[in-house]
Amino acid sequence: MRIYLRAGAWALMFLIFLPLRAQGQTEMTAMSVQVAMSQIRKAPSVAAPIIESVAYRQKLFVFGTMDGWTKVRVPGSSRYGYIFASALTAKTIPVTVPGAAVQGVSETEISLAGKGFDQSLEDQYRQKTHVDFVWVDKMEKLAYTPEACLRFLEGSDDR
Repeated sequence: MRIYLRAGAWALMFLIFLPLRAQGQTEMTAMSVQVAMSQIRKAPSVAAPIIESVAYRQKLFVFGTMDGWTKVRVPGSSRYGYIFASALTAKTIPVTVPGAAVQGVSETEISLAGKGFDQSLEDQYRQKTHVDFVWVDKMEKLAYTPEACLRFLEGSDDR
């Protein structure tokens, strides 16, 4: 019986680490969330249930990336889930302390600059296009429940 348990444990470790090794990743790395808000899902699909929501600058332990999804450990637990790979960055996102910024620079400008998009670039877009950024800002604040998203995907969104 003991031999079977030991063999089973080795088989389990092999199955866990084989996909990571195949992807060229043999050790756990940490990455930061680089978007305002994202979700960790039970499976690599937008229709999969949301396990946890994570915010900008949250550090996540990464276990591999495949087809645009990254497998991560859910913060504060031993569970795993999937998040869009584009929501993460390996760069260190600096902590901004209220009142510590240069006078005249807003928190929004600091966040945009950290993502490579500053106020002057936004102003250039405003001059060259007819995009009303007020509506972009409003769209960023929209939030839908997973249930509402599933109803929409099924075509049964009753508003």
